[in-house]
Amino acid sequence: PRRTVNLFQVRAFFRKRRVEGQLSAALKRELDGFPGFWRGALEEGQRRKIQLLRKLAGSRGLPEIESGTIIGQTRLGAWVLRCCKRHREGRLDPWLERELERIPGWTWKPSRAEQTERKLDLLERFLEDRSYEDLVHHPMLHGVNLHSFVLHLRKSYNKGRMSDELIRACERLPDWSWHPLEDRRRLRRSSAHRRSDDQDDDPPGGRAG
Repeated sequence: PRRTVNLFQVRAFFRKRRVEGQLSAALKRELDGFPGFWRGALEEGQRRKIQLLRKLAGSRGLPEIESGTIIGQTRLGAWVLRCCKRHREGRLDPWLERELERIPGWTWKPSRAEQTERKLDLLERFLEDRSYEDLVHHPMLHGVNLHSFVLHLRKSYNKGRMSDELIRACERLPDWSWHPLEDRRRLRRSSAHRRSDDQDDDPPGGRAG
């Protein structure tokens, strides 16, 4: 019997390979020859995000997009971060790269949100085998002063200048605390209280041997 081929599945397969950077240059050139081969739901979604960026840019130029920026139901900030990351890795589709560079005020320089994301990654790696106390004596990792970064995060949080997304990212870090000195004092008071309770429970004459 004749075997049927689902062309939609074939196209989806090659699109996925292209996005993941697993498509050879020769095969990509061949597929580029089929008009409209790459256009689909993924590309349409990207074009809608580009339109949103153009509206934000207007005539004055694009403002800085924070990682948590959401327009309507579109997580625009997270998408911009992914595009910048793929651009640095050489994995961004050329058409998307061209369209982004046409937006007034667009830049490939790391945004503040990207820099914060990189520092959080470095901090998480640092904490795999060390503690926050170690930052005082060993603050630097790959040119980043993580001790100053942690202090900056806590200061921004206390002043109410931190996005909910960044708050959640910090609280996912191992043993994170917004107020470490207060937490340590609270822990000491709790430990002292428990010791006092234990002594009150001892029978007269001391503990049984």
